[in-house]
Amino acid sequence: MSDANQATTRLKSIGLGQAAVMAAVVGISGQAEAQIVANGTFSTTANNQLSTYTLTSGATSGNNYLPSWGLNLTTSFNCLVISANITDTCSPGPAPTVAQNPGTPSGGGNFVSLSSASLISQTIVLTGGQLYQLSFLTAGTDPGGTGPGSSATVAWIVNIDGTTVVAAVDDTQTFAPSGFAAWQSNSKTFSVSSSGSHTLTFTASTNQTGGKSPIALVAGISISAVATPEPATLSMFGVGLAGLAAARRRRARQLH
Repeated sequence: MSDANQATTRLKSIGLGQAAVMAAVVGISGQAEAQIVANGTFSTTANNQLSTYTLTSGATSGNNYLPSWGLNLTTSFNCLVISANITDTCSPGPAPTVAQNPGTPSGGGNFVSLSSASLISQTIVLTGGQLYQLSFLTAGTDPGGTGPGSSATVAWIVNIDGTTVVAAVDDTQTFAPSGFAAWQSNSKTFSVSSSGSHTLTFTASTNQTGGKSPIALVAGISISAVATPEPATLSMFGVGLAGLAAARRRRARQLH
């Protein structure tokens, strides 16, 4: 049973009116704020393009930029991938085969394919002291092959204003050379000390052997505030629990 349902049962048991019950439950269950990251699903494309295209470092217009995101790319092997159509322009080698392609992320949608040390960034507005939840999906592909006997690894480093929120070790995926890492979900809570604009950065991290490197994939980036009960709701709930305790004591005396 959810916390909200448990609260409803307890409040009703002590005879609070339905309106009071609902007010308390709504405050306890809470509602998160609106989505903070713009174009975190990468569904908005440059000039409404419908097929995979190469990203250009620093581009903010034209056919090679990523709407709402800044681009700092180390190589030419970086793309916005539409419907899992990874082309040879996205990777150091031929386009991934079926055995090297993790497909679309859970829930479908586009994703970004970046080479090692390439990054995307965005300015977001956060409230100091508020707890936030960051969620995103990651995968990897190794169409170039990292070399015989070695393992391919991909990871993402996530920073807020240069402070690490997610370290590479937190979401590293290891897989066979010339293979792929399946899509996985990642989540982390964090807070900032000051209110205002902050820079969110996702940096790809991969291993490299013989001049070849796996490619890191990311999708479904979101940040939302973690809901907390209103002070008035906490007070109401406290009164409700006190009443519940008193009712239990009365029942205990009646049984004796």
